[in-house]
Order: sequence, then structure tokens, then C-alpha cells
Amino acid sequence: VCVCVCVSVCSGWPCGSRFDALYAGAFQRRMFAKLGIFHTKDGDSVDRELAFVEQLLNTMEKTAADFTNVFRILCSFDPENPEAVLPQLMKQLTPLQVRA
Repeated sequence: VCVCVCVSVCSGWPCGSRFDALYAGAFQRRMFAKLGIFHTKDGDSVDRELAFVEQLLNTMEKTAADFTNVFRILCSFDPENPEAVLPQLMKQLTPLQVRA
């Protein structure tokens, strides 16, 4: 029985691809739920949504944004007034060098 702790440990092991698939599915479900993205059966839509999640996480990494703060700000998003969160969100997503 193989117990996998992380993907790098399992690469090359028989359980590696199975673990990768399970991890990717769980990550997708958690991120979609966190962002309020409701799963659709449309493959193109899912691909677009995954690309959005990837862009958001890449931007957060590049700007050293605080993960918790960004998601707290997104919780206050109002579809009827989407611009209301932009000032707070832009402050979090501004690179540290620019903030100083």
C-alpha cells in the first residue's frame, strides 16, 4: 500500500497519477466553492474557470498578496455593484515594492 504525502514523492510511483487526479479534482472543487463558481457540465466553461483561478493565484503570488485578505475582500463582492471591491482588491494585489 502506498501512502502519498505530496506529488513529488509519488512521481514515478504507481499511485502518482491517481493521486494527481484526486488532488486536482479536490483543488478544483475547493477553489470553485471558495470563489462562488458553480460547476457546469460545459467543458469550455470549466476550462475558462480554471484559467481564471490560475490567473488569480499567479497574480497573488507575483504581488505577494495576502491569501486570506484577498478572499475576505472577494466575500464582500456585490454583483449589483462590482466596482465597490476594486479599491481594496487593488491594494492587496499591488506589488510590495509599489506599496512602500
